[in-house]
Amino acid sequence: MFWKSRSTAAIAEPDLSDELAELLLHSVEKLSEVGADTKAGCEALAKTLSDIGADVEQVRAIACDVVYEGDVAKAEGLMGHLARYGYGSGAVTIRQPDKTNSAPLIEDNRPQLCETNLLAELASPKAYSAVLLGDTSVGVATLIQALIGAQLRHPCGGISLVVADMRNEPSWKGLEAIDNTVIQLPSRDPAFLKTAAEVVGQVAREIQGRVAQRSIKARAASLGAAKWPSYLLAINGWQAVTEALSLLSNKQTHDHDCAGQLLSDLRYCLTTGPNVNISIILGADRLSNCALTETALENARVFALGAVRPGGKGGYRAIDAILMNKSRLPDPRDRSGLAELLYRCKTERIPVVLALSGLPRLGLFKDFRDETLDLKALYELRRVSR
Repeated sequence: MFWKSRSTAAIAEPDLSDELAELLLHSVEKLSEVGADTKAGCEALAKTLSDIGADVEQVRAIACDVVYEGDVAKAEGLMGHLARYGYGSGAVTIRQPDKTNSAPLIEDNRPQLCETNLLAELASPKAYSAVLLGDTSVGVATLIQALIGAQLRHPCGGISLVVADMRNEPSWKGLEAIDNTVIQLPSRDPAFLKTAAEVVGQVAREIQGRVAQRSIKARAASLGAAKWPSYLLAINGWQAVTEALSLLSNKQTHDHDCAGQLLSDLRYCLTTGPNVNISIILGADRLSNCALTETALENARVFALGAVRPGGKGGYRAIDAILMNKSRLPDPRDRSGLAELLYRCKTERIPVVLALSGLPRLGLFKDFRDETLDLKALYELRRVSR
């Protein structure tokens, strides 16, 4: 585990802690309502916390431990929004064990690289949705393999795993030897969209079944709480779907129907899967090629990777595209500051990752290549019995 939850008993004096907890719980509940004005709500909450002089660390701890019950990613998102409107200095971050010194690159009075491992928030046994963006050869597939390994190393009551590979990676660290685990989906196959829809649809139906089961158990206390084994769907090269869609003619009605269901099911998986212990990892080249709704993006942790590999492969185009996206980065100060920092990283060819969860941050992109990683052996120890 890369983080440790703090005890609410040690946050502050009980009376103030209770008042802050009540304020945060009520505010987050209002922000979660359908049609809520998130911007106005966060701005009002930030002003209230500033006006009453609430301690930032105290608010952060309550957000982690009380409001979101240990879900550090959601707490991070809240703190990031509050920081955007003048309260606090940013989101909850997770320190990496082997801290990397980036001081030679950055001067004290200029924007700085985040010193934490921004991807460490995914190294958790809790289910999550993540969107990983990057050019070919940057390392998206390698990162997906590392995240699968991290998930499999956590003790659990069992796990199911499906990898939908649309880029035909030469190796999935042994997983390809396990039946029905790695599914190759070449985009040139005439049945490409249909097969992809079947793979994602199977996971969507699993989520629907768990949601229904949870609802039944919630109404019948005698059945006990619903506990499901972990489930992980990893998709590599999702841009192949949008590329295939662009080639469809209006006459190809059946393929359009498959594509529509595929996009709908993927968005459903991203937004609802983590609630029932199902993680989704989506790898693509650009955010614009993901065809995701704002709701899906708000519920996912979005990272863009940039690096130049030997031979000049890779690049920073996934990050460049986001820095020009006013929808994802509405504050011009965020865009200009990150663009300045990225430019200096480019000049020294420093691998970086842009995190959009909470306060936008640019940090070092660690090399996740591991020649000793044996996903087949790890999965055989953890997989749900067939």
